[in-house]
Amino acid sequence: MPDLRIDKLTLKLSGLNRQDAERLAHRIAKGLAGAKLSGPSRKIGGISSRVTAPKGSGQDALADAVIADLIRSLERQN
Repeated sequence: MPDLRIDKLTLKLSGLNRQDAERLAHRIAKGLAGAKLSGPSRKIGGISSRVTAPKGSGQDALADAVIADLIRSLERQN
């Protein structure tokens, strides 16, 4: 299993105050840190993704959606 190293992760968040945005970013970072990836180690120049929060869901659901989308994008890079 390859290691995951992210040099820069930029999140454009609308509708959240600073505290909630920081909490969401930490939740995403923690989820990515525990991600199980397959395939060989490789360098990826960048990934761009757009995730919309499910209606009526909280920050945990949004964080899970972002994590899942990033992992799918990384897996497609194989």
